[in-house]
Amino acid sequence: MANVVSPEDRVWLAGSLRFIGLEQSGVVETDIHKLADAIAKYVYCAPCLSQLRGTSLRFRLISDLGLQSNLTEYRVPKEDALDIATRAVGGSDNPLLPQVVKLVQNLY
Repeated sequence: MANVVSPEDRVWLAGSLRFIGLEQSGVVETDIHKLADAIAKYVYCAPCLSQLRGTSLRFRLISDLGLQSNLTEYRVPKEDALDIATRAVGGSDNPLLPQVVKLVQNLY
């Protein structure tokens, strides 16, 4: 993460803990690690979660965060995925664009 996240984004990421029901420590690096641990819980245990819940990793994480809606339900056209991703990374010349496009496409 250190390679792709600006100092401003690190503060924003740390602040996102409150939106997923976790308490912030007030130390940016500590809170980023706490967020990463919360995400890793799903990434590293994906096979067991799928077996236990009968759902994919993505849907389990979304469900646990209380965000059951997807872009289809919000009537966002699939053709907009590239534009959404381009705006998210700050332009079409960003090397992360292909990865973010895939991420957005998985939100349908």
